Amino acid sequence: MFSDGPITQPSCSVTNSSIAVTLPSADAASLSAQGATTGATPFNIALNNCDQGTAVSVTLTDASNISNRSTTLSLAPDSTAAGVGLQLLNGSTPIAYGPDSASAGNQNQWFAGTASGSSMTIPLTVQYVRTDDALTPGTVRGLATFTIAYE
Repeated sequence: MFSDGPITQPSCSVTNSSIAVTLPSADAASLSAQGATTGATPFNIALNNCDQGTAVSVTLTDASNISNRSTTLSLAPDSTAAGVGLQLLNGSTPIAYGPDSASAGNQNQWFAGTASGSSMTIPLTVQYVRTDDALTPGTVRGLATFTIAYE
């Protein structure tokens, strides 16, 4: 005797597929040298309807430069500042960008955690980072996409 049984893939749903984060104004003096950071601003990627035990991995992709594999998000074309970029952090670790793919083992994909059921929050931080000797004040805007992989 046989019975019908579904084959399922563990998953979650993304609560907000677009997350806008507003950083505080930064004084050029706080970015005095290459690699200096300021304006750390926390935000979350929220997931819901998670199957308990779902392993969640994330890849961030630089939408302004999809071949970027560094830990500095490129400025969007409408930015007027120069010599600065944005850095996203998982805890205190800068996140490197990768290709827009949910495949397991995708370049620069990182493990965000295991869902304990229902909802899951992935806490991140974004901050300004000095990238060049020449710093030009102006507007800073970055665009990144996130791709979630479930196992």
